[in-house]
Amino acid sequence: MPVQSRLSLLLPLTLAPLLIGPPAHAFDYLEHSYYSDRACVEAMTRLGPAVAKGEPGLTARYLALALACPARWPASSGDAYCANTAKQADGHLNVRSCAAPACREHAVTLGDFSALADHLDQFGPVRGYPRASKPGLVARLWEWMAQRPGDPGGVVEDIAEEACDSGVPVPWKIVEGDVARSLARLSVGARVPQVPGALVLPDRRAALPQGPVDPSTLFTFDNPHFLDLQLRNHHHFGARTFETWVGFHASAVAMASRRCEEILALDDGDLEDLADGLPRYEAVQWGALDERALRHEGCLLLSELARIRLLTWASRAEPRRLEPVRTALRLLEADVSKLSPEQVRARAELIDGVVSALTAVVFEGTGLHYVQDAMAGGHLRTDREWSHVGDVRHAHDTDNALGLVAVLSTRAGTSRFVAFGDTYLLSASTPDVEPCAFEALGDASPPGVVSACLVQQQRGLLVAAGAASLVDWALGGLLYDDSPADACTRSSGAGAFVCRFLPTRPIAAAGFAGSDRTDVALPRGDLPTPLPRFAYQSLVATASVDGAGEAVQGGARMTFLSELGSRANWMTSWHGAVVATQRGETERSLGGELGYFFHWRWAARFLVNAGTFVYTGLGGLGTDVHAIAGLGPYAGLTLLPEGWTKIPLDLTLSFRLPIRMLDSRRGLLGDAIGVDAYWIDIGLGLAFM
Repeated sequence: MPVQSRLSLLLPLTLAPLLIGPPAHAFDYLEHSYYSDRACVEAMTRLGPAVAKGEPGLTARYLALALACPARWPASSGDAYCANTAKQADGHLNVRSCAAPACREHAVTLGDFSALADHLDQFGPVRGYPRASKPGLVARLWEWMAQRPGDPGGVVEDIAEEACDSGVPVPWKIVEGDVARSLARLSVGARVPQVPGALVLPDRRAALPQGPVDPSTLFTFDNPHFLDLQLRNHHHFGARTFETWVGFHASAVAMASRRCEEILALDDGDLEDLADGLPRYEAVQWGALDERALRHEGCLLLSELARIRLLTWASRAEPRRLEPVRTALRLLEADVSKLSPEQVRARAELIDGVVSALTAVVFEGTGLHYVQDAMAGGHLRTDREWSHVGDVRHAHDTDNALGLVAVLSTRAGTSRFVAFGDTYLLSASTPDVEPCAFEALGDASPPGVVSACLVQQQRGLLVAAGAASLVDWALGGLLYDDSPADACTRSSGAGAFVCRFLPTRPIAAAGFAGSDRTDVALPRGDLPTPLPRFAYQSLVATASVDGAGEAVQGGARMTFLSELGSRANWMTSWHGAVVATQRGETERSLGGELGYFFHWRWAARFLVNAGTFVYTGLGGLGTDVHAIAGLGPYAGLTLLPEGWTKIPLDLTLSFRLPIRMLDSRRGLLGDAIGVDAYWIDIGLGLAFM
């Protein structure tokens, strides 16, 4: 077969895996972001009266929330949460260089931390927390705090922009109205009002229209680690969502109670980068400091970054957010030389507490993702351990759309609600229903109206539960076993809000709720274990043609690939191959190769490869046998389409240029040097993750 004909077969083969099967299912970024930001705003409102009393630890955590929450809440005035592919709310973890609504820059807020739990699994580094030891969101947070105004950059920016540009209109004013009405209704009485039994029956409600859906395929390009996490997201389902939230929440409560020096784990290079633009800290020889001095100076640096950013927040924030902390802000903006020793000490302790609380906010914000997953119908009884991913998707999507009767257990009691789920809680077609008096909905009420009321209730519960988690974090954890037994009965204000809405047991589908006890302590848990490094081993059959002639080659290749460092989009691999070559009718050779390659993960399962290899073998088999050896460059593309095909495949298209350095007939180098072939390879085989 002519070379051109052989090559014409390669392109269709490389594209085939992209055409087989649906993309991996993704959970909705925008829902997690919106409901977490809305909960953050609600938490600050609930905390205001307690913060005004001036307790330093609570003030520090409130100020950390002030930087992480949206500075103003656009939806409160009927504005869109997202427009022009960007979140409209200003945040102060990074500062935008332009103003909404024309601004297309993304402001990172606590909502992003929640939504990113589907996209990242590294949240550190934090000293003393081995499961959060690798650089992740904590490191990125301080990079944002130190950078000039503008986009956050990287994966966060790419994903958030795609999520805000779904193309499906969201009725933001209606959604915000639902939340406000539901919260008002939920606040009446001593316990969460539950939906009457007659209204939870399946024939009384209608399936919801779908809202925005994440662009899953684009996410696999924006974040190569995305598909890895989606295929291993068992802790987002069933009781494990509660277990995971408990771990994040307990860790965040503990971190916020520590001094900065006890939890700081950034290295000297990180701190040196953060010091740019601050003369006092640019002069520090970070690499020469011992560990103790490094943490001390590092915390002073982070304190200054937090202080500067808080003053920026204070110049932009709504007056009602500023009122509880005006005294603290005056202390932070004062000239240190004019303060008394006691004031200097109080200022240092306050801002050190803000630094620790900001670290903790990363984990508390991430934990809200699991509070929301725990209240989504498709996560309550879907067994992620099912072997067939199609079954998981079907159960997940059906229960999300049709709703599921669920039970919420808090210290105040248990209550029944109907849980809809992912991609249905920002529905574009939800009717604008006035405050729903469930007892007034009779048999003649249309199923669409009943569903609209049920969704209104759930929207309020999502915000209330998330806000209760944030308030409980700020208060230092009210419901743990070492808290006073009567913590709830004697609480008012923010404490009573926690007792009423914070889940103390896994939210469960009706029939799986277990004990009706509500006086159980909130358990302390561990952070989830990050996924192992992305790696695979493949055994591939290869077929090659010589771009300069009629030689052909066949063989087998074994590859061992793993991540390079802490970044999921760079990898390295070793490979070994055995190849047999045919030139013309009689010339045959047999050889082996050993290669070391670098790989850039352009998408979740699409690698761009480059590297070098060495080879050796015997040529002229059957005629004039001679030894050959050499080395050469390699470049190629690899598809690992198990997420599409459900078959663990490795499909590789590559180019090799073997440069002969030894020929036993001609010696080493000299006359032996030459190009053996211009190999164009295609490989197909099995890849084992």
